[in-house]
Amino acid sequence: MRLFNFLIASIIICLTLWNCGHKQSETTEQDTTIVNQQNSTDTLAKILSMPDTNEHQVTTKHFIFTFEPSTKDFFDKTNQATNLIPDSTKLEKVGLNWFGNLADGTKKHIATNDTTEGTYAVYEFIGVLAGQSQWVFLLKLYESAEYVLIDMHTGKHTPLYGFPVVSPDKKWIISGNASLVSDESVNGFNLIQITPQGLIVKDEVELKTRGINQLKWINNTTLVVEETFLQNDEELIRYAKLYIQRK
Repeated sequence: MRLFNFLIASIIICLTLWNCGHKQSETTEQDTTIVNQQNSTDTLAKILSMPDTNEHQVTTKHFIFTFEPSTKDFFDKTNQATNLIPDSTKLEKVGLNWFGNLADGTKKHIATNDTTEGTYAVYEFIGVLAGQSQWVFLLKLYESAEYVLIDMHTGKHTPLYGFPVVSPDKKWIISGNASLVSDESVNGFNLIQITPQGLIVKDEVELKTRGINQLKWINNTTLVVEETFLQNDEELIRYAKLYIQRK
């Protein structure tokens, strides 16, 4: 009988010790899970705030473009003049055709709307780029849209990636677009030089890991950018400074 009681007592002690050890193990695992979750959150926050390393710096024939992290607060506080005047007095629309009264007084056909299914292209007048003698049109295509500058002296078209933004010294125009998922329009930005002879497209930069929603000039060589990027198949927003350096 004493042997039986001893065995029962031993079993109870073993079960108690095992249960305590098991609970301690569960607590340790829970603590480890919490730490791992926090580390994961911190890592994600860093990823969302940093530009993609493979396009941190883009080098072209003429320039080096460098992206550095910025903030929404800085973007919102940066002012950018639109330089857009809603003046259509020198334009005339006849049917599907646009005519412009050029600076030398001549009247010239400058664009034609095409509403044919499959080749849809409609020009919508937006305004005049102040001080640049450029009409700004929004060209609506079948599944996308783009901006176009039309020279008021020659009628020459200069395609843009997005809405034109003029530098403070009036020497450059930059425009950008975000199209990371769709291939119907270009994803990136183009840089255009303003010269006495007219506009010269100096660079066209197509990006893969970031899209350009909006740009604002900080000074004549630096901009602050609102970007789109992909995270787990979701389009998210972040902000960066874009430095332009001549080679």
